[in-house]
Amino acid sequence: MQTVCQSHPEKCIILQRMRSSPSDMIGYFSKVTIYYEDLNFEELVESPASTFAEFASNIGGAIGLWIGLSVLAMFEVVQLMIELCAYGFYLLCGKKRKVKDQFVRDHERENKIDIGEK
Repeated sequence: MQTVCQSHPEKCIILQRMRSSPSDMIGYFSKVTIYYEDLNFEELVESPASTFAEFASNIGGAIGLWIGLSVLAMFEVVQLMIELCAYGFYLLCGKKRKVKDQFVRDHERENKIDIGEK
C-alpha cells in the first residue's frame, strides 16, 4: 500500500477508505511469485562473416584471376594463329617445292635423254 501511495497519490485516497474493510482490498491486489528456471541468461550477438575490406579483396582476387586467364587465353589464340599460318605456309611451300622438284627431275630426264642421244 505504501508503494502505491508513493507512485500514485490520487489512488492512495481510495485505498485508505478501503482500509477499513480488508475484504474489499483483496479484489484490487494480487500477489505474484515468479520462479526462474535458470538465473543465467544467454546473449546472442550477430557479427558479419567477413568485413567489407575482406569482401572487396576477395572480389578483386577473383577478377584478377579471370583477367589473367583471359589474357593467357588471348596469347594462346595468337599462338594458334601463328602455328596455323606456319603450317599453311609449310603446306604451300611444300607443294611448290614438290612441283619444282618434279620439274627439275623431268627436265633432268629430258636432258639425259638428249645427252644420251647425242
